[in-house]
Amino acid sequence: MRPTRTVLALVVPLALAALACGVSAPELKVPEGVQATLEAGVNVAVQSGLEQFEQETGIPLPNVGAISNIAFENGTLNFQVEADFEIVVEYYRKAALAAALTERELNTVVTNNSASLVFDGHASGSALVIQIVDLGDGKVNVNVRLEDI
Repeated sequence: MRPTRTVLALVVPLALAALACGVSAPELKVPEGVQATLEAGVNVAVQSGLEQFEQETGIPLPNVGAISNIAFENGTLNFQVEADFEIVVEYYRKAALAAALTERELNTVVTNNSASLVFDGHASGSALVIQIVDLGDGKVNVNVRLEDI
C-alpha cells in the first residue's frame, strides 16, 4: 500500500469516530483571505508542518489567492495557488527581502512560465529554494525548501 493510502486508511476511521463523538479537527491556519483545500483527515499533520516550515524559513504562505493541494514532506512544502505567475514570483522575492535574505542571481532562473529562485542568508546556512511553475488556467504550483547548494 502506498504511504498516502496507509495514512488515509489510519486517519479516516479516526476522523469519522471523532465526528461521531462530536469532536472536530482544528482548522488549518492560513493567511487572512486565503482558503485552503485539504484531503479530509490530514488537517492536523499539515497544519503542524506548515507552522514548523514557516518558523524555519520565515516565509509565510502567499496571500494572493486560494491555496490547494498542500503537501509538506521531508522538509519540502508544495502547493498550488490561484494567482498570476508573475504575482507569485514577486511575492516570494518581497517575502525573502523582508526576511533579510539575498537573492542568489547566479542560480536564479525566471522564464515565461517557470522560476527557480535561490536566496542566501538563512540562519541555518542553507539556501532557500523556491520553484514556481505556471500550470495554466490561473493556477501556479509552488515548491519551497531549504537546501545545501
